[in-house]
Amino acid sequence: MAAETFGKCAYCESHVKTTSHGSVDHYRPQSKYWWLAYCYDNFLFSCGICNSDYKKDFFPVSGRRLTAGMTANELTPDGIDREAGMHWAEFQAQHEAEQPHIPDPYLDDPEQDLAWMEDPNGKKVNLVASNLSQRAGRVASALAACGVNREEVARRRYEVLQVLKATMRLLQVEPDEAEREAMRIRLERMAEEHNPYAGMARFYLRAWNLI
Repeated sequence: MAAETFGKCAYCESHVKTTSHGSVDHYRPQSKYWWLAYCYDNFLFSCGICNSDYKKDFFPVSGRRLTAGMTANELTPDGIDREAGMHWAEFQAQHEAEQPHIPDPYLDDPEQDLAWMEDPNGKKVNLVASNLSQRAGRVASALAACGVNREEVARRRYEVLQVLKATMRLLQVEPDEAEREAMRIRLERMAEEHNPYAGMARFYLRAWNLI
């Protein structure tokens, strides 16, 4: 499971070993969704701080809550055999109808709902709801509850952003084409999924028209 997220927390996108011990979060909490307690598709690799100190069993929705299947074999999707258990298409449809405030990184594209805002005075970068998102209000409340903008994470994002910006400034003035290409490759690598805060890197590289 850690390999699926490259060792990063599914919420704050920090490398888990730099923030706390790793943990397996129930995306939909057991207290509200008992039948998903052992559903692999309900597990997210996360840091202990996001999971235990912040999110806990917080899971607001704007639609109808997901319901259990009618028989034992239909209680959950099967993580290995998509033809077994609750049909995956039905599970996805129920997820969309439920309208959870916290995006599921396996079913949703969180970057469509998110933006990153630099605070130069505080030397932080905060994760915020995108003003282009139709779910902006819901996502904003979820971000606060999950603790993704706690001090140590926001400051680490800021440090990574400064490296991005410094490389971008050098790219703009470097006369040698080979050096410019090397810098472009360096920027693109920072946006690769295995790196911490890659979502933020992609956000700024899109804004700079580099990807």
